[in-house]
Amino acid sequence: MVRRRRRNRARMQSRLAMATLIDVPAPVPAGLEQEYTLFHADKKTPLGWPVGGYPGPQGPYYCSAGADVAFGRAVVEAHYRACLYSGIKIAGCNAEVLPGQWEYQIGPCTGIESGDHCWIARYIMHRVCEDFGVVVSFDPKPITGDWNGSGAWPRRSLVVATAAAPRRPHASPAAATCPRRPTQGATPTTARR
Repeated sequence: MVRRRRRNRARMQSRLAMATLIDVPAPVPAGLEQEYTLFHADKKTPLGWPVGGYPGPQGPYYCSAGADVAFGRAVVEAHYRACLYSGIKIAGCNAEVLPGQWEYQIGPCTGIESGDHCWIARYIMHRVCEDFGVVVSFDPKPITGDWNGSGAWPRRSLVVATAAAPRRPHASPAAATCPRRPTQGATPTTARR
């Protein structure tokens, strides 16, 4: 119990620090992209994979359409609708390179709001997966071997960000707009640092 309280206090302190950092003096329109992988209830086999085997090579699954390449679309669309109904600022979703891997985009939001919306969207995804009898993984490398991993990263308004000061004095202003790719399990409220 004491550890849980300390952990919760540390999370709130990092959220407060992040809110102070990005909400002052003027919030910049931003969002987050969150990738995830959908698994069968065994937590070992991604949707679209044969049990104990491997699917065809990566490639035809990215932004795909069709029952032979887009696995889990019903889950993804139910999640999207549930987020909209809940007031989450979700902007879109698409299939990714790994079969059973998807992404949703949060934003545009201002300040700490994008992290808050991403946290709640993750929770909603877990609840939607319960209804479909599947499991979601936010693991950055859910499948070992030569398979793409997943990420979560910030997106900022290019109009505002091109005028932003670079992170390092020797970096070009253009470098300030390049998103960094924290792991998929990144803390949404601190991924924008």
